[in-house]
Amino acid sequence: MDIRERIVHLLRYTYMEQEWIYAMWLEGSDGTGSVDHLSDLDIVFDVEDGNEDRLLEMLERTLTIIGPLDYKYEGDKPDELLRYIVYHIEGTPSTLLLDITVQSHSRKYEFVIEDLGTVPTIIFDKKNVVRYCHLDHLKLEKELLSKLYHIEQTFNQQARAKKYTDRGLFLESFAYYQRYVLQPLVELIRIYHTPIGYYMHLIHISRDIPQDVLAELEPLYKVNSAEEIGLKIEQATEMFNALLPLVKEKLAHKTTN
Repeated sequence: MDIRERIVHLLRYTYMEQEWIYAMWLEGSDGTGSVDHLSDLDIVFDVEDGNEDRLLEMLERTLTIIGPLDYKYEGDKPDELLRYIVYHIEGTPSTLLLDITVQSHSRKYEFVIEDLGTVPTIIFDKKNVVRYCHLDHLKLEKELLSKLYHIEQTFNQQARAKKYTDRGLFLESFAYYQRYVLQPLVELIRIYHTPIGYYMHLIHISRDIPQDVLAELEPLYKVNSAEEIGLKIEQATEMFNALLPLVKEKLAHKTTN
């Protein structure tokens, strides 16, 4: 049993019989079947409302069975009914960060069946917490049309980057190149190739988009001077302008059907 399996087995054995802990499942690479020796662990617990702190206190004691915790960080709440904490156990691989999400039971959430990037691997579920629904295509199309407007308008401000390339200021050029050229370009690529995960930006993009598109996109990030950024802006613009009408056509077709 490797260390990942040992952690999951320990938590399952310890918490499955706790009446106020309703469910435990894995997300991330465990859900998508892409675990390798560098993968972290994304673990979600569903608990009775009011027991969130209790779960975290218990979790920290449990993890020390494997080893002392040498890292702990609690991020901002993405939702009033969610807590997100990152742990690392001393002596385990540096990449084996434990991304722990604690969900209050009153939160009503459904996994979208068509979203293959977010798939739960259930460890136990005593209250049918893990539920599924089909994609709301109309809602998604409205979101994409709105997003497309902002993508196009952001890209049209690329002069903010060009002025710094003309001034020969690399850091400023790089920052504005990222914001007004690369980011909207990646979002446009996402809408065309992975519309369900259009918001994921570069996360797993090497896996999610065709290799020929990836081969065209990657060099745009490899810059060493303000002058080179100026040349890459031209290349990115050609790529953006070629893809934009295809995205509009695709969305128009969906909207009229």
